[in-house]
Amino acid sequence: MLSGILSRLTLHHQAKQGEPYICSAIKELVSRYGYQVNIPFAAEKLSLTRSQLHYRFAKSSNGSTDIKAFIEDALLKLPEKHLRYSPMNISEIASELNFSSIYSFSRFYKRKTGISPMEMRKIEREENQ
Repeated sequence: MLSGILSRLTLHHQAKQGEPYICSAIKELVSRYGYQVNIPFAAEKLSLTRSQLHYRFAKSSNGSTDIKAFIEDALLKLPEKHLRYSPMNISEIASELNFSSIYSFSRFYKRKTGISPMEMRKIEREENQ
């Protein structure tokens, strides 16, 4: 299964030299596995050691070695789409993204954005009326 993801990403990367391969692969993992993705998980799924993952990420991201921040930023884009466009409730979004509870999802989201998921949804609904 993952080899199929990696081959599609390789072909996509060869066709479009935009985003570095390793960044695309990490984003694909985040979209498939949600909050489960951390550095050891990504390294294992990509068949790399943690050192190799750090090296390749730094090389492809102009020297940045903050993979954790990259993963969190990629993860943050998923609930924002759900909060804006999906009828799913907050609990369903948390479950969809593999958070252990609505509390851990809300805490993560507020830490990254400064507002709770409920506040974000309320703002979005007010703006769209």
